[in-house]
Amino acid sequence: MSKKIAYVHALPIEIFPPATNTIRLLGEHPDFELSVWSSANTNDLQEFDCLGAAIHRPKYPTSERRFKRAKLYLSWHWQCALALRRFAPDAIISVEPHSAYAVWIYYYLLGGNARLFIHHHEYNSQAEYDKPGMALLKYGHALESRLLFKRAEWISQTNDNRLRLLREETPELPEEKFDIWPNYPPANWLSHAKPKLPGDKIRLVYVGSASFEDTFIREITEWAAEHEKQVSLTIGGYNVRPDVWEWLETKNFPNVELKKAGWKYDELPRILGQFDVGLILYRGNTPNFVYNAPNKLFEYWACGLEVWYPSVMKQISELSDQQSCPALKKIDFQQLKGVSPSLTNNIPTSPDTIARFTAEAALEPLIARLS
Repeated sequence: MSKKIAYVHALPIEIFPPATNTIRLLGEHPDFELSVWSSANTNDLQEFDCLGAAIHRPKYPTSERRFKRAKLYLSWHWQCALALRRFAPDAIISVEPHSAYAVWIYYYLLGGNARLFIHHHEYNSQAEYDKPGMALLKYGHALESRLLFKRAEWISQTNDNRLRLLREETPELPEEKFDIWPNYPPANWLSHAKPKLPGDKIRLVYVGSASFEDTFIREITEWAAEHEKQVSLTIGGYNVRPDVWEWLETKNFPNVELKKAGWKYDELPRILGQFDVGLILYRGNTPNFVYNAPNKLFEYWACGLEVWYPSVMKQISELSDQQSCPALKKIDFQQLKGVSPSLTNNIPTSPDTIARFTAEAALEPLIARLS
């Protein structure tokens, strides 16, 4: 008999490839009946759908007016909680504090008794929760840490350092509750990890969010422009700040290509395989980014790219110390003057080198617990 699994992800799943990868894999599992609760995205992204998963999207707050936003927020969580009771799941996977209110209502107001698994894509410190505009998320995290964590049999983060920070907030909880659930791409991406033929230029690509405040997008672009004959740079993403696009268009560097619409996630393996280097550009302004090995890193790897990352990102540095291959290159993006373009010549020649960095492998421990 199939087990009913509820996946509660209040933020739009289309923005989070690890979420859509998980839904695909759980939906394909022959022993699970999967229902997903999320919300409509506002980034003009194609709505995600897949066989084996019923996906529900109650209206989620988008208004900037505080009262209306709070009303819509409460409405989403009540609708979700009532739907959970009707679905009568055997287990709930609750993702991020954004989802905590619905899960709390289900257990504490509606008498739910499903097994509970909690996962966080991101890490927010207490200082970040105390910032203006974070009140609803702060209270959601309080519901998690004070009530839902005690009920949960699984609490996970994406890597060891983020998990350590989370455990330090809740030292009273037993160690066996905690686990690591990394953000890795699907195994079928590995077929794109092929040796690169030498070209006239080193082909750089940046895929993802970008702002002048949180990334080194200006620094890497100006450096690439200074090495026009040796480097090309392609920038793509749906979550790039308008002032970044405006600056890039004004500069009109001849060796910098802009893909303002980005690419569909399923197109990325084919696209990324055309490049030599994948860029990670976070400034590390918060612990979330200092201790972040983003899914983009492993997506670049899966497609055979060398990865250049900022020296401030400690999590990737630790990973680099553990890995001789695939290639990781630490760069001080604030001190690029005089840095000559070069590759480490350590690109993997076989997908076997990165076979453990797949969504399927990452999900195995959780599936074992759910089964």
